[in-house]
Amino acid sequence: MRTVKSMNKLAGTVVSLRIPIIIVTVVVTVVLGFFSKDIRINPDIMGYLPKDDPVTVLNDYISETYGGSRLAVVALESEDVFTRRTLETVDQLTERFRLIEGIRYVTSLTNIIDIRKVDDWLEVGKLIDPTRFPLQEQELQNLRAYTLGKEMYSGRLVSSDGKATVIVCKLEEGTDEAQVVAEIRKTVSDADPADKVYFAGLPFQLEEISTLVVRDLIRLIPLTVLLIIASLYIGLRSLRGVLLPLLSALISSVWVIGIMSLFEVAFSVISNIIPVVLIAVGSAYSIHVVNSFSEIPPDSSDRRSQSRRALSRVALPVILAALTTVAGFTAFVFGSYLGMIKEFGIFSALGILFSLIISLTFVPSVLSLLRPLQSPAASRRPESGSADDSANRGAFFRLGGWLVRRHRAVFAATAALVGISVVGMPLIRREVDILSYFKRDTQIRISEQMMQQRFGGSTTLQILVKGNIQDPKVLQKMKEMENLLRSREELHNVYSVVELIEAMNDAMVDERTIPDSEAQVANLWFLLEGEESLYQLVNETTDEAVIQATMESMNTRVMSELIQVIRSRIETLEGPEVSFQLGGFLIMFNALDEAVRRSQIQSLLVAVALIFLCNLFLLRSVAGSLIGLIPIMFTLFILFGAMGLSGIPLDIVTVLLGSISLGVGVDYSIHFLSRLRDEFRLSGQREGALVNTLGTTGKAIAVNMGTVSLGFVSLVFGTLLPIRRFALLMLASMLGAGVGALLVLPSIMMMSSPGIFRTLVQRVRLFGGSLRAPRRLSPAPVASDPDYQNDQTNKRGTNK
Repeated sequence: MRTVKSMNKLAGTVVSLRIPIIIVTVVVTVVLGFFSKDIRINPDIMGYLPKDDPVTVLNDYISETYGGSRLAVVALESEDVFTRRTLETVDQLTERFRLIEGIRYVTSLTNIIDIRKVDDWLEVGKLIDPTRFPLQEQELQNLRAYTLGKEMYSGRLVSSDGKATVIVCKLEEGTDEAQVVAEIRKTVSDADPADKVYFAGLPFQLEEISTLVVRDLIRLIPLTVLLIIASLYIGLRSLRGVLLPLLSALISSVWVIGIMSLFEVAFSVISNIIPVVLIAVGSAYSIHVVNSFSEIPPDSSDRRSQSRRALSRVALPVILAALTTVAGFTAFVFGSYLGMIKEFGIFSALGILFSLIISLTFVPSVLSLLRPLQSPAASRRPESGSADDSANRGAFFRLGGWLVRRHRAVFAATAALVGISVVGMPLIRREVDILSYFKRDTQIRISEQMMQQRFGGSTTLQILVKGNIQDPKVLQKMKEMENLLRSREELHNVYSVVELIEAMNDAMVDERTIPDSEAQVANLWFLLEGEESLYQLVNETTDEAVIQATMESMNTRVMSELIQVIRSRIETLEGPEVSFQLGGFLIMFNALDEAVRRSQIQSLLVAVALIFLCNLFLLRSVAGSLIGLIPIMFTLFILFGAMGLSGIPLDIVTVLLGSISLGVGVDYSIHFLSRLRDEFRLSGQREGALVNTLGTTGKAIAVNMGTVSLGFVSLVFGTLLPIRRFALLMLASMLGAGVGALLVLPSIMMMSSPGIFRTLVQRVRLFGGSLRAPRRLSPAPVASDPDYQNDQTNKRGTNK
């Protein structure tokens, strides 16, 4: 009773203040819309691991000490790079790149260190004399043969066939990568090289993601709007039924983006889909409000009173539906380890709350000013006839009659689908490789494939070594670690100070080995002092060094196996004099993969728990709350079964699906159970209550499902592959949630005994007070049983 009064009071307040509510909504939208234009894009998925994560701390330290682990690579390809023209281009770009703020080191053929023996003297200098390029063809051929014959250069700075070379830029930690990458592109454009140019490396990948995110936002939001307009018009057949739900979703999106901009929270690879999610999901609450207002008789003279009744009738189910959706998104805040997923959860939940507020204030305020329309569903409601007599029934009334007769077959089909899904679930794989986000024909993916084929990739693996780096024992253990890395086909370009020491020793005594004594190492070391290449490998106090390698793209299984092999080797090499720590993007990708796995499990558990608690508020029954979870559990089986059978991986975007599906899908159960309670209290007969629930609220659920599904269809046209996969799986989830609420849940209710059904339905309570059966805004529903309908007709006559 208390809840009924609260909803009546809310409805009365909204209708009384409808003009001020409309004005305030418009003003707030305009203000936040002004700030939303300043929203930024942050595509760096690596930056979303917590700052205090050991992997992040180690990689930040390596980057700050040894010149950064972010490699921006510019590659030049021609028939032969050992020509005066190409080498001059490389030298020109190298010098210009060094002047760009944010680039710490630049390495290319024209500035790389070279160690050679000349007339029995050890010479440490540059591979190419910067004051004099080779002029004669023979000099160029000699340089080509010498460079391709040294492991230090071949496959690292120049391809083994001499047809491609790279200029490697190490970016400083904390620099504005987007600005640096833009400067690199401009510098190359100004140089106008005759060779074919490729841009590779993580900074260029992230730049491409940022560009695609902006492009998708511009394309997909209008497409989402058009699809939802089509869905709403087909389902509700009225202009207000199209415009008001859409307008409420757009307003909530503007509010969220404006607040994100005010708090300087940038769009990420994940959160850029928030506007599409809000437009698709946020329109649902207004749909139910519009549907309730459409049941006001068209000849009603007291519009204010009828508007209050229409809003009070639907307010609480809408509130509960929104809260369960918020619970689904909030699960990311408490259940995810990644910052970008937490941000997505926070602002999506905030957007849903805004959609709820707008649906219960702005939308009914506008509707109360419009002339009432009678819903087509209400006009077709039967006053007499049996469940088999469907001549005067709408499609959803006929669906209800069919379900009453075929509920066992529906349950059997449900069990079969769940069984198929269980078979597919173990086939789910995980993926965190950024390169897989791009289509095969994109330029960034073509560049990375070229880098992998000719140079072994552009993503780094780094191992931090602590000890006296001039100690031959430490150098020997570093050598053993390098031997392990070289034995792995996924790794290339293994390099450390060991190569420099061995090259110098080879030039001195014709033995490519590590000297036996620390004094001999120190003598060689003295010749390297002041060389830029040295300080990318060893710190100034010579008590730390890094072993570097590049790696190809690899799946999570190979990545985990490689890490385990390296760590096992570290255990055998470590001792009092030396220690090793695995870093670089290999370990970061692995940490990201583990975070995705952990986030999926934890967010699902939190979402189920929160939604179960929300159901308890509605049903006040543990058994009833568990039954309310059946449709969304069915949705989860469909979702993860589809992922496994289709080969769609679990990544940083598809990890969102489980909790979103739970939060959105449970709305359908709440609206269904709420209406079923009212229908059963009117009729006292199970079959009739189910038929009339499906005939009325079932339509709103179907329109809602269709609208949300069509809203996500637009993402199928996105450029980034994870967003496309997300869209396809979201369609499967929404279909599963709709089928769960409209077919699975009613079939289970039909299969339960009459006593259990009556107990469950009668115990549906809302926040501590049972609701009395509402007074009808349209002709009262009747049961499918003819005797019951005749009895109800007689009762109406007696009451009159």
